Amino acid sequence: MGRPAGAIEATRRQGQSVGVGRRLLGPSLLAMSAVALMGLLLKYDPHRGIPLVPPCPLRALTGIECPGCGGLRASWSLLHGDLASAWESNPMVFVVIPALAVGLVLWLKAAVLNTAVPQLPRPVVWGILALSAVWVIARNTWE
Repeated sequence: MGRPAGAIEATRRQGQSVGVGRRLLGPSLLAMSAVALMGLLLKYDPHRGIPLVPPCPLRALTGIECPGCGGLRASWSLLHGDLASAWESNPMVFVVIPALAVGLVLWLKAAVLNTAVPQLPRPVVWGILALSAVWVIARNTWE
């Protein structure tokens, strides 16, 4: 049976090191999930629907598009080299996908070097939330 999440940090404080395999588990699972998602997007066109992927609940209930609405369609378009269609579906993917890739690389680097994962400063987090709110308002009013 595995140790609770807090036990890893407690072990580190006691001067013992967590093995590199254990440290790589989280970022490796995230990377494999991203590859699996890309595989699904190569096989299924979200413009026609993807099995087991429900529609956005906010849009289904209110008609309001959330910041992520169109993200799968935009990702599909990017994987197929159609930048214009990706931009039309959701321009945020041009910021979000590279940011997530950088975050994953930093997480992997921290796991390999046994250092702390860099954290976003609180003002940056609030800025991201504010920009997301502005994006929701803008995308739902300009049509």
